[in-house]
Amino acid sequence: MPDLTTAQKVLATAMKESELQDAILELAERLGWYVHAERPARTIQGWRTPIQGKPGYPDLTLCRLGTILWIECKSERGRLTEEQNSWLSDLNANKTCAHWFRPSAWLSGDIERLLL
Repeated sequence: MPDLTTAQKVLATAMKESELQDAILELAERLGWYVHAERPARTIQGWRTPIQGKPGYPDLTLCRLGTILWIECKSERGRLTEEQNSWLSDLNANKTCAHWFRPSAWLSGDIERLLL
């Protein structure tokens, strides 16, 4: 966890993955990024995110002025799945910008610095 105050650590632990994703999307849109995110929907079988292709694709795709970012959001205690890790590793193998963040990165300002 980045250097945070005690209060920030409490907030980071309480922040849900969906809240982190919403915060990143809101900031990215204000800063002029094109954004893409897929949201799960409730079905008779429970929550599902319909996809076509290999599972594990990052939560967010952002594009601005020729720069593309892929971002996977996790709660403070969340872990990457093997599929998510594979996607991020392969994207970064091409010297692109694929990241995964926890709420502590939001509260420390790391995400804002990346998007500026």
